[in-house]
Amino acid sequence: RVGPLRVASGDAVVRVERGVVTADSLQAVVGGITVYGDGTLGLADGRFGTSRFDFAGESLVGLRPLVMGVADSVMVQDELTDLARDFLRLGGIDPDTLPFEADVRMAGGISGSAIVSGALGDLDVDVTARVVDGRYQQDAVDTITVELKGTGLPGVDGTWDLGASASGILWRGLEFAHGEVSLNLFERSGAGSIDFARGPDEVYAARGSIRIDSVGGALGLTTATARINEQVW
Repeated sequence: RVGPLRVASGDAVVRVERGVVTADSLQAVVGGITVYGDGTLGLADGRFGTSRFDFAGESLVGLRPLVMGVADSVMVQDELTDLARDFLRLGGIDPDTLPFEADVRMAGGISGSAIVSGALGDLDVDVTARVVDGRYQQDAVDTITVELKGTGLPGVDGTWDLGASASGILWRGLEFAHGEVSLNLFERSGAGSIDFARGPDEVYAARGSIRIDSVGGALGLTTATARINEQVW
């Protein structure tokens, strides 16, 4: 296991030379997601490298222990037969205390890539991921693409650029045709934007600032607009 995630298989060919670690090949299945990669990474001062990883999986349920803290295999009360309920009661388990399927739902196919460059203690990352038919509890999305770039990892004071675009969104019972989110940070401060459309005649947008500190941070709203038919607020 890697933390709460199950490792089904793993294989790597790695060598270290002159302060640089080289992975000639890497393959692993972690949380049901298959990861392939190769490349280099600096281990000593003045030594740098670049590695690329590609990942794909038919289901996100294997990531549920990491995201929800719930096992990737869980018994839910709305899928129990009457006989199964009786057996649970005989074992001292009240079936009504089990979660409903919608409460622990996590599904969807994922694919993407990650480029990691630099040296340990000063890494840059560039990650792109796409989820299709995503489900998270009662929320859902047909497709969502996320792009994340960060510098100076494992520190958090570098540059961070996040962009996400989704279509076919169901959130808290509300349906949206399309949505976009962007966030740009440098030294824990920056700006962000949110744009959502329920259809061509109903569009919402917001722009603001963000600051992150040791106790949380602060959000500042710069502008917010709503357009419904011909009315704009």
